[in-house]
Amino acid sequence: MLSVGEGNGMVQVCATLSTVEASEKDLTVTLATINSNGTGIVGIDYISASSNLIFTSGSTDNAIRCINIFVLEDDALEGNQTVIVMLTTPDSDVTLGTGMTSIIITDNDG
Repeated sequence: MLSVGEGNGMVQVCATLSTVEASEKDLTVTLATINSNGTGIVGIDYISASSNLIFTSGSTDNAIRCINIFVLEDDALEGNQTVIVMLTTPDSDVTLGTGMTSIIITDNDG
């Protein structure tokens, strides 16, 4: 789980290659925000994001690829919100914890 203050602009979410040998092929996964199960609202609390992350052949264990999730400022007294980020096309050698992580946007309006 990651945390970012509402007025801080951005948080980075990363996927990690977990193979013990160098990959013989390019591995592509999609890391994206999903618009369900979280309390954050797209366009109000954060900007929806999706990106293909490519681990090129020869990448080794613990190679990392990241996306940026941009957090928006508002004046609403709403408490903390959550954003869910998920590997939507996972390869068995690429991990994001359990395939999903949460971002807590801490409210700064109270």
